[in-house]
Amino acid sequence: MKGLVPGTFTLLSSTVPVNEAQIFTHRVYPIGEKVVFGNMLYERLTATDTYEAFNNRKWYKEGELCTDLGINYLFKKQILFDNPSIDTINWSLLSVSEWALATLYTSGDVRAFKSRIYLCITNHTSPSLDSILDWYKGKPSSYYTGGYCRFNNRYYKLKSGFQAYKTASLSTPSSRTDVWADITEITVFPSSASSYWVDITDQIWVGDIFYNANSVTIYESNIYKLINDLVLPTPASDPLRWTASQTSLPTNTTDWKSLGAVNRFKMFDEYFSTYTEFNGDIQIALTDVDFNAVFIGNIFADSVLIEVINNETSEVVESNLFDLTYDCVDIFDYFFGDWMDNRISTVIYSRTSMYKDVSVQMTMSGDLCRVGIFVIGKYYYIGDEAWGASDEALLFHTVIEDTSTGELYIQKGNELGVKSIDLWVDTNSLPALNTILKKMSGIPMVFISKNNYLTTYGFYRKKHNILPGPTKSMISIEIRELL
Repeated sequence: MKGLVPGTFTLLSSTVPVNEAQIFTHRVYPIGEKVVFGNMLYERLTATDTYEAFNNRKWYKEGELCTDLGINYLFKKQILFDNPSIDTINWSLLSVSEWALATLYTSGDVRAFKSRIYLCITNHTSPSLDSILDWYKGKPSSYYTGGYCRFNNRYYKLKSGFQAYKTASLSTPSSRTDVWADITEITVFPSSASSYWVDITDQIWVGDIFYNANSVTIYESNIYKLINDLVLPTPASDPLRWTASQTSLPTNTTDWKSLGAVNRFKMFDEYFSTYTEFNGDIQIALTDVDFNAVFIGNIFADSVLIEVINNETSEVVESNLFDLTYDCVDIFDYFFGDWMDNRISTVIYSRTSMYKDVSVQMTMSGDLCRVGIFVIGKYYYIGDEAWGASDEALLFHTVIEDTSTGELYIQKGNELGVKSIDLWVDTNSLPALNTILKKMSGIPMVFISKNNYLTTYGFYRKKHNILPGPTKSMISIEIRELL
């Protein structure tokens, strides 16, 4: 017997419709109405909601809710903030002058330098370089004022040390980095490395972004500076963004009741008896890069085609067609036989290719197709079944008594299958098998047997180890079906 543990996968495409109810939209729902949200079907329980108070410094996304002055609001639409040329209350047009030496600058000042725009972020006074001599004007052995010189419109600082002074006149500053340090873009002029200035040349205005006071942006070749913090207007004053609402998302379990997976995803839920159905072929494509087996149960179709696709080349590397129909043996069997009831209802597929990145595509063909459970993942060998397995059923029917008339009748319930199976294993493999079974504990999975009758989708309820000999042992497990 092997245990197939479900893995994680991503549904890439599907021909199966949702078809249970309308897709959830933001509006007021009456009690009892059903909607589809995500992969689940929900029913409305209440007709009122309570929301958090509106926060005009919070950025709201479409679908979020708030309350303002006792009224509930829904953020229904994201619109752009008015651009700086229109919103003259918050933005002011700047006339940008050139950066200059020996000038006092205040945080928020904007200046141009070499065709770029800079924003002052720290109060400071730009340095005065009037006393700095050009390299050509000084004598070869001159000690330049303050240890600075100007050469080809660049500024240099003489490095400290006797050797620097001694060799200062031997070559130009640009050719002796061991003697002179270029400080033009670091301490003198605005640059991205400066602690006083920030380059904002490419900071183009965009809507739906909060700006703080003194923020600077460019819109249609003009530079604007924000006067005050920009915040959202209140819901009551902004009908373009907000609408009065009493609708909460279906994930709110106080207001909504989950009714399970929608039609498209019922084959992926944890229940064998709920099925995905479609009047025509069902096709799904999904990706799971780490699987070696597929189990499809509670099927009604003519055939199932399973293809494994190498994602790197988009090549189909495995293709297997399973015929689920029953072959009629004679004309009597065709007209009077029960061949429809004898269709194969389970498909087990083992992957053989070794590609790392693969996708799986399944196509079920028929006029009406149904599938109850689809499990993809990794299976682990547990042991060999011993003769003597038992199969029983727990019936959950209820006897109803009408005390007024004395009548009794049965209310039909589920039938829960329980299988008790003994597995022969090597005694020295018991620790490893116990580790595998512990990994399977509490997980809905498929127990695959050589005897198809014992193959079960469910979980194991009880495990018992028996050591009858030094080399062979027995694991006794009880498996309960999941309906």
